[in-house]
Amino acid sequence: MVAIIGLTPSFVEKIIYFSEVIMDQKRILGTSGLLQPDFNNFLEYSRLFFEIKQYSNAGPCVNLLEKRLAKFHECDHCITFSNGFWALVMTLECLKIKERCEVLMPSLTYRRLSDLVSWAGLTPVYYDIDVDSLTSSVSLVEKQISQNTSIVLGVHPIINCFPTSEVRNLCNDHGIPFIMDSVESAYEFNEAGRVGSQAVAEIFSLHASKLINACEGGYVATSDKDLAEKLKSLRGFGFSGHDIVKYDGGINSKLNEMHASLALANLDALPNFIKHNENIYRQYQIELSLIPGITLLEFDETHRTSFKNIVARIDNDFRFSRDELISSLNQDLIFARSYYYPALHEKNLKNVQFPFTEQCSKNHILLPSGFQIQEYDVIYICKKIKNLLNCKCQ
Repeated sequence: MVAIIGLTPSFVEKIIYFSEVIMDQKRILGTSGLLQPDFNNFLEYSRLFFEIKQYSNAGPCVNLLEKRLAKFHECDHCITFSNGFWALVMTLECLKIKERCEVLMPSLTYRRLSDLVSWAGLTPVYYDIDVDSLTSSVSLVEKQISQNTSIVLGVHPIINCFPTSEVRNLCNDHGIPFIMDSVESAYEFNEAGRVGSQAVAEIFSLHASKLINACEGGYVATSDKDLAEKLKSLRGFGFSGHDIVKYDGGINSKLNEMHASLALANLDALPNFIKHNENIYRQYQIELSLIPGITLLEFDETHRTSFKNIVARIDNDFRFSRDELISSLNQDLIFARSYYYPALHEKNLKNVQFPFTEQCSKNHILLPSGFQIQEYDVIYICKKIKNLLNCKCQ
């Protein structure tokens, strides 16, 4: 290998590896949504702001997007942000009980969610999950409530939904605000109805990897008029009217018009994307059923779902560990990922044990899906897994 001054061998190997990928024009199979709408439709939406020369500050595309999202989620208000991170931070800041410092949240979730909570000056307190549903229950949440609980933060897992009705009632009984991180469930229904109208506020992402793609962005769905007004002010420096500071702690986290245009075009394309996702899921159902030791997590089809993500469990009789399988697939440009690993409590609270959370963080895998994946890719991916097992047997 040629030595390059200042670069470690491992970094050099990565440069050579990805150079070869580009030269060979090989396809990388990943786990992101990456929905690509009709380009002319995107341009037509963009014309709305371009012709009046308003590129930010709640122009025509942002206003239209917020109205459509509110109707989509059956709530009164949707407030867009530059990303889902600030949408959640600002919501926590608005709703937290000031004299309390703890947020209840799952440990098996997005790896930076506990850091995000700290931006609102709060401390995470974790709750365990059910090993079958990969989400929590009202009894597990109630077990962690204390006099210091400022907010309960529920999170929809990547497959199926959090028990919002029961936990919402629990929070109402205790007088604690209930917020949902609904990033992975923008299209879903559950026993409580349509996701987006089941908590005081629900937070969504418009990142390119998510169901509704604006390249980047996020939003809060709520029917609380006062909360909506405050969030709109906080995302724009806390201003009210012309340069009058109404709220402290405001930042510049507005969604711009171009991102809103892409989100609008992708909302139009959503029915076709859902159908595409279902086709991918059905193909995985067929292919994975033929591989011993790996079990596809099934969507609850008694409620509407987007079929967006593909998660499988690596069982004890599988001949590879989850991490060994991911490493082998990655070498073939099949960028499968671990499912929420490591668990947050293992990183932050070494003396806390949540056995189901720990188990699920080590034996679940996120397989390639999204707009760029085709049914023949699923056959190829599962054939690679079969070949790995055959090699292991020899």
